[in-house]
Amino acid sequence: DCAYMYRYASGYLQTKGYEHYEISSYAQPGRRSKHNQIYWEVGSTWYAIGLGATSSVGGNRFARPRTMADYIDWVLDQRVKVETGKGSPSWLKADDDDEDDEDLLTDVIMTKLRTQEGLDLNWIRNENINGPAKANAVLRGVELALDMDLAKREQNDDNGCDFLRLKDPDGFLFSNNIISQVFVELDELE
Repeated sequence: DCAYMYRYASGYLQTKGYEHYEISSYAQPGRRSKHNQIYWEVGSTWYAIGLGATSSVGGNRFARPRTMADYIDWVLDQRVKVETGKGSPSWLKADDDDEDDEDLLTDVIMTKLRTQEGLDLNWIRNENINGPAKANAVLRGVELALDMDLAKREQNDDNGCDFLRLKDPDGFLFSNNIISQVFVELDELE
């Protein structure tokens, strides 16, 4: 059973001194993959090359075509733009499906709840239009997970921190269900 193996691996690796820092990543303290860390940070920049790859530059995501035929056409189109000087390659400018604030919020929720650090509810309150209502919707979305001990909320009145974290391993096991419920609650705001 996959859930049993996930729980077993999590427990075993922790007894050997590994931390479970992402939903599917473990490392000894101070030895986390720097390559993976960038994907979990809000507004980070990375370049990805290849079929179906996605880059993030200046808060905008750029996806490459997902089929080989479309990818070859895309590469040839980029080559023509560079060689003729007519138009900018599409990896240098935002395309029509730039992330808007809602897309960024969705991405942050989805990625941060899959990390040991968790989701900063103050970021939602302070960096988003209608932030306090959205933070409350997130809390409604995780209410059952909190009741079932699959998630925890950590508030610190001294420094104002307010984080929501999924518990290891069971919160991570049910992360798709929990995150989906958060999105349902956020959709109710619209």
